[in-house]
Amino acid sequence: MKENNLPTGWRLDKGMIVMDDIKDEWKLEGNYLTRKHYVPRNSDFQLTEDNCPLPLNYFTKDRYTKMGTSLVRDRWTRPTVNKKLNSKFWTGYTRFKLAPSWRKTAQRLYMEKSDGKETMFYNEDNVNSQTTSNAPVTERNLSLDDRLTFMEAKKKELESFFNNEVWLFDDASNAPVERVLKARFILNWKKNEDGTPRAKARLVVQGFKDPDALGGTLSTASPTLTRLSRNYILTVATMMGMTIFTSDISTAFLQGRKFSPESNRTIWVKLPRDGEALLGLPPGHGKLMKLVKPMYGLCDAPSAWY
Repeated sequence: MKENNLPTGWRLDKGMIVMDDIKDEWKLEGNYLTRKHYVPRNSDFQLTEDNCPLPLNYFTKDRYTKMGTSLVRDRWTRPTVNKKLNSKFWTGYTRFKLAPSWRKTAQRLYMEKSDGKETMFYNEDNVNSQTTSNAPVTERNLSLDDRLTFMEAKKKELESFFNNEVWLFDDASNAPVERVLKARFILNWKKNEDGTPRAKARLVVQGFKDPDALGGTLSTASPTLTRLSRNYILTVATMMGMTIFTSDISTAFLQGRKFSPESNRTIWVKLPRDGEALLGLPPGHGKLMKLVKPMYGLCDAPSAWY
């Protein structure tokens, strides 16, 4: 940064020198132009005039994608997406081969655009942007401001649990080990009505370890609208000149029916460290959260809401 002489990868943030946000980068490696993917993505990388530092006619049709330990070879000009590269989140690199007749020109042009550096950031695409994707956010990739924003989102999420009387503090000594489930925060960027990003934190418990669900004694039936019923409603509404609208219930699964005292269903939740810190619990506090009603992650939460 020329204005303050900071090296690449660092920036000023509210008077402090902090590491810059993690971004993908381009690197020229011999006869290949490589896109290094440091931000997790769940889609193949497509070359465009906007995201590539070199003209597209410099490349052959070959594309090599390294995702984890797997190497996928295909053509970047293919009209359809590669299902192998769109099945899960991955990091690695995507490598494009330069045509022999353009290699010298490509190297000269690349060095001009990168100011002589081996790697460069160039017109980052929005596919990986965590503020425009529904993919879970990793906190280590966030800037200081974004981390503070998500901290406020976590506070709001914990407040909703108390406001809806979902749980109570209890001593860990009262909870059988098999009935203690861990919880974690799932972070996402959502869009407001005006298009601005909004931090969303959801506290989810490991419902796949629920002893009642594993034992087959838990009823999870929750009626939902079928396609036939939906079409029937739309048809009748059209014939009657009715207005159709949809609505959303905030924190719906925290407002479900409480556990029945006759069912003896008791679940304790171990909060993540950041959740305990936000509640002011000191290290070694020996406290768990005893559920009064289902929460996100439990398979009977939809039924309790219904």
